Amino acid sequence: MLSTINESVIIGKTVIFVEQCHSTNDMAHDLIKNNNFENGTIFACKDQFKGKGQRGNIWETESGKNLTFSIIFQPENLDVSDQFYLSMAVACGIRDGLSQYISTPILKWPNDIYTSDFQKIGGVLIENMVKGKYIGNSILGIGINVNQDYFKMVRATSMLIESNQKESFKLQSVFQSLIVEIDKYLVLVNEKKFEILKNTYLNSILGLNSIRSFIMNGEFEYQFQGIITDINRFGEIVIVINGEAKEFDIKEITFLF
Repeated sequence: MLSTINESVIIGKTVIFVEQCHSTNDMAHDLIKNNNFENGTIFACKDQFKGKGQRGNIWETESGKNLTFSIIFQPENLDVSDQFYLSMAVACGIRDGLSQYISTPILKWPNDIYTSDFQKIGGVLIENMVKGKYIGNSILGIGINVNQDYFKMVRATSMLIESNQKESFKLQSVFQSLIVEIDKYLVLVNEKKFEILKNTYLNSILGLNSIRSFIMNGEFEYQFQGIITDINRFGEIVIVINGEAKEFDIKEITFLF
């Protein structure tokens, strides 16, 4: 069972923990729908059997071995066009939290967390609700592989595997580390310190300023190479292809490492 976090400023003062659910993001949606929450409420689950990932993928997780939770966050006057700073904040917070336990976690655009040998250890799914021109409520869905030691996915790993230790990690301790670090970056979002967020995020992403392979999605798929040079305010990745800088969103390309 996960409990509240006293060291944070915004999130984790209320933690709702259940043994089983289909999706913590869906449960967070229900809390918002019923107006039964306070800013920073976290919905966590021991056994999430239908977790959602990017592009409609299912998040694979073994019951009681990992962390699956969703944070309800109400940013202060965050313009819809600046919503990707939420992704930056959560990803950077997870990276800092995991750095206390494993070596060199890195970020894969837009907000997956990988190890230095390109194995996925965590992911983020953010769902925003708009109120006028601002983000009203944001659900920050997070999945971290902690103590699971086998995966069907080829590029999946866990903290236990990466640390090579025999004893399982204490989920509450890892949870606390993650929440405290994510909280620090969400404070930066509220303070509109976007330049700090972007620089921290950009300097942590996989493939920055190096040649990488991608697949162009769509009717005619094809593979190409380019150099990642930037991320714009809308979360689009900037890739230099044959000397020309082009911008892509998550639906347009697939990162091949």
